[in-house]
Amino acid sequence: MTSQQFKSLFGNLQVSVIVCEDTEAMTVTYANASAFIMFNPSMIASHSDEQVTNFPLSTLISFHSEGIRANVYQTLNTAGILIKYRTFFMAPDGVVANVQIDANAIDWDGTRHFVLYCQVIHEDEDPHDKERSDILFSILNTTFHTADINEAIQSTMFIVGHYLDVSRIYIFEDQMNNYLRNTYEWCAQSIEPVMQNYQNRSKDDYNYYTILNPSGLYVTNDVRMLPDYDREIMQAQGIKSTVVLPLYHMDVPLGYIGYDDCENYRIWTLRELQFLQSITSIVSSLLNRRNAENQARRSHEILQTISDNTSSVIYVSDLDTYELKFVNRMLSDSMGVAPEQLIGQICWKVLQNDMEEPCPFCPLLELKDDEGRPSPDVYEWEHQNTKTGMWMWATNAIIPWIDGTLVHIETATDITYRKNYEDQLQHFASIDSLTGIFNREWGYNLFKEIHTSVRISGNIYSLCFIDLDGLKIMNDTYGHKAGDGMILEVLSVIKESTRKDDILCRWGGDEFLLLLKCSNEKAHSIIGTIQEKLCITSEKRGYNPPLAFSYGVVDFNAADSVDTLVTNADQLMYEDKTRKRKAKG
Repeated sequence: MTSQQFKSLFGNLQVSVIVCEDTEAMTVTYANASAFIMFNPSMIASHSDEQVTNFPLSTLISFHSEGIRANVYQTLNTAGILIKYRTFFMAPDGVVANVQIDANAIDWDGTRHFVLYCQVIHEDEDPHDKERSDILFSILNTTFHTADINEAIQSTMFIVGHYLDVSRIYIFEDQMNNYLRNTYEWCAQSIEPVMQNYQNRSKDDYNYYTILNPSGLYVTNDVRMLPDYDREIMQAQGIKSTVVLPLYHMDVPLGYIGYDDCENYRIWTLRELQFLQSITSIVSSLLNRRNAENQARRSHEILQTISDNTSSVIYVSDLDTYELKFVNRMLSDSMGVAPEQLIGQICWKVLQNDMEEPCPFCPLLELKDDEGRPSPDVYEWEHQNTKTGMWMWATNAIIPWIDGTLVHIETATDITYRKNYEDQLQHFASIDSLTGIFNREWGYNLFKEIHTSVRISGNIYSLCFIDLDGLKIMNDTYGHKAGDGMILEVLSVIKESTRKDDILCRWGGDEFLLLLKCSNEKAHSIIGTIQEKLCITSEKRGYNPPLAFSYGVVDFNAADSVDTLVTNADQLMYEDKTRKRKAKG
């Protein structure tokens, strides 16, 4: 809760209210005007409103001894509540005064606070003042923690109605047009409810703008003394005396609350009117909280409806805890679970596979600076979900959420089809159509990438230049189809004798490059094994000319360029082919 929200709740109360953090010093995050007037009015004069926060409680209240403040803190820290705690403090006029403190612990946005309600106790105190204070404390404590605001408002009207012995309490709310609506009503046992008759009434019929007068009160002890128009309206409802107070939130009128006495003409005392002003402040804060919750709920419903009818995946998560606060139907459907099974879960636990901590690719790493502060930028990226296998184009940002907190939102579009299509295009662009191995362009690029890594890793590779023997004779004698068969047969034996990580590409018509992750000596051994297998295959199948190739092997070192290494291996292959020709005579 912000300081402004605390001000809306406690600002107009005649009771002194102080809100502290759960710290050893009990740091004050908010204190209303009544508290400053009671304990230290000079602080208001010497600071702006924005500065009168975040100071130790002892700066505001001069307890008779430091042990008193420590005792208050210890009790609240342990029990979470303080009831009618009597102690002494040094009043602004230098007199030691008696004070009663009622307090309770609250948890707001994950931070524990203490709310202290304080009143000076006089020996000649009017018992009615004490009773009113006790009632006010009780209402404050109940309404502040309520989960059902409508019930809290009805309960407040019930308590006040019985305490003041009035006939009817009602709330008219501003519909933000020219009409008012009677939304709440409490009636004494003998009084007939009339709320159903006042759902849409013109503001002009009720002197609405008179009620919103600067004094904040519309009071009559005797309706017979009113002007004819007002008197007729009230007497028609059996009203003899009434108090009507405007309901505001941050200078915006919410409507008004009225207290009617249909049994007696009565004189409303100053203490009663002050008490009702405090009650009005509480009711205003409750109505504002209800309106905010309703607005948040409506906004959530609208967002849910819109997002559920899009083809994108959308989710919202907490910046610190990674808890999912919102998911759309597309996301829950892709995960195969109901939306309610995802809400409140940790995103990296349910949206990804086998994560034991926040994802190393989490977009929040890009949306926060080095000190963890949110960035206003939008981060877009492409990733494959580890749980569904879907490729997504994701847009990420940090935005204010419905409840006012900052959250992470991701909107992601399924690009799996596009990625598969790109993979197919890449495959067609990189593969030689006859042999199914890398073509020259793709193989050359791979060799360059590995060559660059060799400079860093120091891994040992050998580059083999292979040229088939007898392909021209095969093509001329039996045709190109037979020649293609010869190429495929040789490559089949090469693949059987090499590892999956070795790279084979077609360099030309009958030329191939083979990159082996091994030493030059080991490479010669592998090539020798391949040639032996080709001899055996040729004898079994009667190949003529036989399946064979010439080759050259060089160390794939970082000192020479890829072009130089290929040229050197080609030269060694040519020398090998020349030796074979000379040997045949």
